[in-house]
Amino acid sequence: SFASDGRKAEFLMRSDDYGNAEASFDVRAGAYPKTLIPLLVRSLDFSEQKSHRFFLLEEDGSVVDVTATASGIDSLEIRAGRFDAERIDLVYGGEYRSIVSRAGSLKETYWRGTGEDRPLLLIDAPTYRVELVEHIRSPYWKENVYDRLSRVTTRP
Repeated sequence: SFASDGRKAEFLMRSDDYGNAEASFDVRAGAYPKTLIPLLVRSLDFSEQKSHRFFLLEEDGSVVDVTATASGIDSLEIRAGRFDAERIDLVYGGEYRSIVSRAGSLKETYWRGTGEDRPLLLIDAPTYRVELVEHIRSPYWKENVYDRLSRVTTRP
């Protein structure tokens, strides 16, 4: 969690498999926890500039420099369908721990939808690939969305 002034972070991890950890550290301006990077990529505005620089914040308070560059619109076909998608290349300035793989890749490519809500369609790197299979917007606490899915048949 971040303090209200955005300069201090508290890290708390509880896991039966990996142990428990707690830390507190100062936060560098423009740093984002790795779990927020996909959301950040969805929000970036490339209309004024083709690249954005920010920092990936690790659990120990260290940061890794990241540059996101828009590189055009592709026609993308994935299991969820065919989409026009903005291609965004992320280049990392050093090693980091990935949220989807044993090790982070120094380069990832994101494709996000061109519509107003900019859904993430595909994340591709040399060691992993994350693809949208099906998309449903719903208040999950009011309904069992699995009853409405046609491509996804099992829970992750």
